[in-house]
Amino acid sequence: MPRKVTVKVNNINLIFNKLYYEQLTPGNSKQFEEDVKKKNEMIFLQKFKDSDFSACQELEEHFGECFRKFRLKTDYPGLLIGTGNPHGSGAVASDIKCGFSFSYVTGQPYLPSSGVKGILRSSFADRRPAVIDFLSKILENESICDKDIEELDKDIFEGRDIFLDAVLAKGGKDGSILGADYITPHYPLDKNLMKNPNPIHIIKILPGVTFEFRFILHHATLPSGIVISAENKQELFRMLLCYFGVGAKTNVGYGILLPVSDDAVPRNVAPPAGRTNTANEQPQVRIDPQLLCPICKQRKREPDPVRGELKKYCSECYNNMKRNGSMNRNRAH
Repeated sequence: MPRKVTVKVNNINLIFNKLYYEQLTPGNSKQFEEDVKKKNEMIFLQKFKDSDFSACQELEEHFGECFRKFRLKTDYPGLLIGTGNPHGSGAVASDIKCGFSFSYVTGQPYLPSSGVKGILRSSFADRRPAVIDFLSKILENESICDKDIEELDKDIFEGRDIFLDAVLAKGGKDGSILGADYITPHYPLDKNLMKNPNPIHIIKILPGVTFEFRFILHHATLPSGIVISAENKQELFRMLLCYFGVGAKTNVGYGILLPVSDDAVPRNVAPPAGRTNTANEQPQVRIDPQLLCPICKQRKREPDPVRGELKKYCSECYNNMKRNGSMNRNRAH
């Protein structure tokens, strides 16, 4: 009789990084696969829980106007963070193959402060024309030059400003946070792998999930005499994060962030190389042919979080076939 696995915890970090592999034993891969599928389902069923913002309030009281925050929400297809962390045993097909960033305190996904700082600093280093254009619009000053950005870079990233973790502030649809997805690496030098690529089971932050970004910022006076307030820095950060995205695989559409408020991100800034969309436009996402529905060949097949594999058809084609009575439900999914 199959062994029943019960894990009565709400800490996603604990389930994903510790309890996930508790039942892994040599020579018992069938039972282990069943356990993994159940834990996958537990992870994807976890809902957003109100964060404890008492620490945030204390920081705000202590630092006053220097404490700055804003909220951004994820857009389709979602957000990948911490995928370089180790995960995946290789023992079964249904286990999640890439790691993820979960808070050790709350157990919920988060964006580490070091990652937020790195994303913004790389914008100053590699995408300076966009930074100049954004700052010029914020200050309504067209005289901003490359030297000013160099000095601002030093002030922000080598001075007194502090970057804090970005934490969950609101779940997506029905409070959901995480969903299953697949990525398919290709190896151009290996013709066999190009013919039969192997989709990798991963997890992602779903679209519509809201994060709160927090900073402790100070005003800066540049050598040119231009004054940059803490509020100006906050607005610049918000624009850069919306424009360039965060996390892994932003080049194929992941990591797009949208303002929660009605504030608009400027559209008339020349996009960087390799990126044609702004934060207010729908990203053009290239879908791997292996993930497409075999009927319509347009829509992506959805992952089955329980089985740890792709469904046979996209939801729309599946429902159409059900209505027409041309398939058996058990065979389709």
